[in-house]
Amino acid sequence: MILAPRCLPVLTRQGLPSCTSILPSSVRTLSSNTQFSVVDSILYRATSLPSFSDRYRLGKLLGSGLFSTTFEGKDLATGNKFAFKFVQQDESDPHGLGYSFEEHTAPTLEHPSLVRHYDSQILPSTPEFPQSMIILRMDLAGKPFPPVTAESKPILQIVLLGMIDLASALAYLHKKSIAHGNINNGAVFTQFGTLPDEVTFKLGGLSHARRCAGIDPGEPGSETLREDVQRLAELGVQWMLGRKGDIHELEERFYTAPRKWQRRFIVIFANMKLQLKWVAGGPEVIAKAVEGRLRAVDLRDQIRSFFGFY
Repeated sequence: MILAPRCLPVLTRQGLPSCTSILPSSVRTLSSNTQFSVVDSILYRATSLPSFSDRYRLGKLLGSGLFSTTFEGKDLATGNKFAFKFVQQDESDPHGLGYSFEEHTAPTLEHPSLVRHYDSQILPSTPEFPQSMIILRMDLAGKPFPPVTAESKPILQIVLLGMIDLASALAYLHKKSIAHGNINNGAVFTQFGTLPDEVTFKLGGLSHARRCAGIDPGEPGSETLREDVQRLAELGVQWMLGRKGDIHELEERFYTAPRKWQRRFIVIFANMKLQLKWVAGGPEVIAKAVEGRLRAVDLRDQIRSFFGFY
């Protein structure tokens, strides 16, 4: 539900909802017994900031964590929807260095399987709210990938499509010597169409992303990039098994899968390793897989190679 632009819900100390009109600052006053929740304070403050409220309107809450809160919002001029992430700046990090990557570097990145960051602005502190915040405007990339269990694990086709998109986004970051640093279900966003092949995956959660010195083995930062690949591999295993598992269980699933999906899986990971410059002979492996000449023993060895190379 989109909130009315001049009227916001406020929680009082008695816990009763009331409605406070957002008046010009010269005549607006807050009663001494007003106590805001984090969500209410963000809505109140954003509506009071002309540079934001004149252009955007916040809608439903998408998620709230220890340090950030995210809303859906709409551009009043175009009607386009975005995700707005409000990040608290505390005394130990007055310049928002913990989120400087999202604020300054992320808007320069553009990849179809990466959640797009557009721009940011500061929500300044006030006497009522002494803690300033950073507002990050991002793509409304879809829903977070749900927790996977044995009963709710996705079909193999969905898993492989997801791995294609995520591996592509990760390789893009690594080519720029950027480590993601936090690959998990919460960093994956999905949009489903009417058919299984119409699902798209995007990699988000760039609050932990950092630049590294290089991507070649032995260079400073290469181990951090290697950990990204390990986390993505573990995520793929978890999606397929519905829980954390080992390589032997995974092999059994591949042997029972249609051959075309076996080949696609090998192409995904062989190609990702090639892009990260950690595998020699990658083109030959990819060519064999694409041409359908990958034998069962090669499949087994390549699976072991990928999950064992780190």
